[in-house]
Amino acid sequence: MAQNFVHFHGLNLHTWDNVCGFAVESLTYFILYPNAPSKRRIINNFESYKTGKDFGQRIFGYIQPNSTNDYNFGISSEGNSELWLSTDATPSNSRRIAFIG
Repeated sequence: MAQNFVHFHGLNLHTWDNVCGFAVESLTYFILYPNAPSKRRIINNFESYKTGKDFGQRIFGYIQPNSTNDYNFGISSEGNSELWLSTDATPSNSRRIAFIG
């Protein structure tokens, strides 16, 4: 999404090192997930680049479109990944809308 269509102040990027495996479950079952990432930072777009092996990442936050419209979302990754979206600010209303793996 282009930044001029969405109002946000940053997204959370959490990275866990020493996660073995390519499945999303390798991260979600990791003993330190979700409370103790190796690194936390704020990013201002939906992109993340990390080189190396044995890591997992999670990008999350709240975005609010400036107008009601149809929006396209997509994902790209070298390993498995999932994209979840909620229609409101409630995380439990999130639904998986795209995945690789």
